[in-house]
Amino acid sequence: MMNDQQLKQKYLELGWDTFTDEGFVEIAGPFFFKKDLSCMHFLFETSIKHQNRNQVLQGGALTTFVDRAFGAAARELTQANKTTTIQLNMNFLDSVEPELILIKSLRIGKSISRKSLITVSLYFLILIMML
Repeated sequence: MMNDQQLKQKYLELGWDTFTDEGFVEIAGPFFFKKDLSCMHFLFETSIKHQNRNQVLQGGALTTFVDRAFGAAARELTQANKTTTIQLNMNFLDSVEPELILIKSLRIGKSISRKSLITVSLYFLILIMML
């Protein structure tokens, strides 16, 4: 199993960027992203450190990943330096085994304003692949 530094090196070599954050996200990740003209793509390779006592992916790990992805998409849309999550609801339909790759692509719809409530249409696809 790779450590976080090895994972970062692996995905940087594959053309992904990583979020640099000395706070909680650094501990929870690493999380990666790519941008193209119409989408932002996010990647989270889970490991044993992300599992709960039932040996499945901790819901908080996935929620942190989703929150970071949505925030990055909102910042990209508005060109704002900072964003704040006011509400994020997650419904877990099934468990996810650790050591899978989760890839999410977000297509950004519209925003009301940079300085007021942002409304975005986020369409995402999660692909799960065995390593």
